Amino acid sequence: PTGGKAGYHAAAVIIGNYVTALVGFGERVAIEAGIPPDLATRIYYPLLVGAVNNLGRLRPAEALTGVVRRGDVASIRTHLATLTSDQDRSLYARLGLEALRLARQAGLASALAREIEALFEERRTGIDR
Repeated sequence: PTGGKAGYHAAAVIIGNYVTALVGFGERVAIEAGIPPDLATRIYYPLLVGAVNNLGRLRPAEALTGVVRRGDVASIRTHLATLTSDQDRSLYARLGLEALRLARQAGLASALAREIEALFEERRTGIDR
């Protein structure tokens, strides 16, 4: 529609470029966890392909898997504690909030969603101050 070109282009950048940036973020976290650099992306490639395949046939809320979708608060806490910088924790939390929005659409229990949201909100401001 008229006036929608900038939003259309922003969406293209998010989907086309930021996915690559997220893979780079994941690779860096894996290397910091001790995964050899030559394996750090390749070992997660099947997860990426699975996610893309799911998105080819499902809407994002239906395709979402993982700790946020399951409401696994303990794992989320562990991940946040493991990340080595405020910026990494903040990025994880900001992305987690978007995953939480999808998980709510997919039916995540309200009590779990509120607990996860509080945890992410506590951490997402690490670089906003």
